[in-house]
Amino acid sequence: MKQLPGIGPGVVLAVALGLGGCAAGTAENCDALNAGNVFQNAACLNGGGYEARLAQIEAQTRQEIQRAAVFDQDTAAQRATLTRLARDRSALDRQTRELTSGLASLRLQADGARARTQAQKAQLAAVQKELTTAENELARIRGGNAGSSEEVARLQESIKKKEEVIKTILVERIE
Repeated sequence: MKQLPGIGPGVVLAVALGLGGCAAGTAENCDALNAGNVFQNAACLNGGGYEARLAQIEAQTRQEIQRAAVFDQDTAAQRATLTRLARDRSALDRQTRELTSGLASLRLQADGARARTQAQKAQLAAVQKELTTAENELARIRGGNAGSSEEVARLQESIKKKEEVIKTILVERIE
């Protein structure tokens, strides 16, 4: 190997190592806290590897902040849904308690009613059968088996109709 005048083997070695360090000057290889050697450090400084690494870390941090914000929004939405469901369930529970009371009152009235005519007897028997059906439906709803506000409203309307029939029978009996 021919030696160039004025350039020693140390200089050639330093240039070779420096060029090897340039290859390592990428963002993935440039960690200021873990610089492997002087040549890699120089390559990262000169090649912009440290800046690229910093930009990469900042981008990852922004992504994590965005993910956390989305997670927080999802959590808040789930809490709001849970609060709404609890409020709806509380309202349904209140309505079913009222229905239970109303059905018990109607049952007492129907059981105490004495029909004078055959038509009244048939009407009263039908109402008592419907009351039993309504009581079973209410028990199903109270048991937590898919009791919706629509079902409760439908049952309330049905009970009102039965109440009117019983009142009619009772009024006819008095007259």
